[in-house]
Amino acid sequence: MSHVENGDGCESDIEDAPAEPRSPRKGGRRGGIIGGPHVFKILAPDSLVASIIGKGGDTRKTIEDESGAKLKISERHEYYPESSCRILVVSASDAAHIMAALEQVVSRIVGVGEEEKEKGCGKGKRPPAETETMFGKEPGEYVIRAVLPAQCSSALIGPRGARIKALRERTGAKVFVENDIHDGHQMVRLIGSTEALIQALPTVSEVMEEEMAQDALVQWASIMSFRDEAAGGGRRRNKGGGGGGGG
Repeated sequence: MSHVENGDGCESDIEDAPAEPRSPRKGGRRGGIIGGPHVFKILAPDSLVASIIGKGGDTRKTIEDESGAKLKISERHEYYPESSCRILVVSASDAAHIMAALEQVVSRIVGVGEEEKEKGCGKGKRPPAETETMFGKEPGEYVIRAVLPAQCSSALIGPRGARIKALRERTGAKVFVENDIHDGHQMVRLIGSTEALIQALPTVSEVMEEEMAQDALVQWASIMSFRDEAAGGGRRRNKGGGGGGGG
């Protein structure tokens, strides 16, 4: 998979709404009611899903209670295309609740990343795949894989990459926008320290809310699985490209 440089199990106990018929216009199965008009999507390998859910769902309940947001996780077989990552939707009635939940998700990412590094150092141990790893190449770096509505990526990049360059200069986070688009979803990787990631996430959220009508954003967020690419799928390539600033 190529990308434009701009800047992993545990079963979910959430019941999903019946699957909608697949169609070229509507994309994959939708995941039913979410918790509010403010939304954010994270791609989570099974190890991160397990950490977020916790024993008997206790960790997820704590995150929801403390943040005021709702967490919805796709089923085991529902992965983002070309990855082994499930879809985590954070939703809330207030944007501040989204950020409160994401801070706790970042904390879980750090924990899983540290475990990955330890496992990777052992004799005969195989480190996580590049598409799943939670830690970056530099010491203290961690990786968040978010997804944006495809029509929002240009706004995140900005004219000649100006917005994404400014984001890196202000927060220290490196941001990479993938070229591939799946049913209106485009992956964005944020790499940096815990503090850098937490500071960068609000800008990503703001871009979605600036560029999308609220009802359209909620409808987009409800998509939890993706059409079979082999059957004609919803994949296409972004022809626009992006600005610099990823470094």
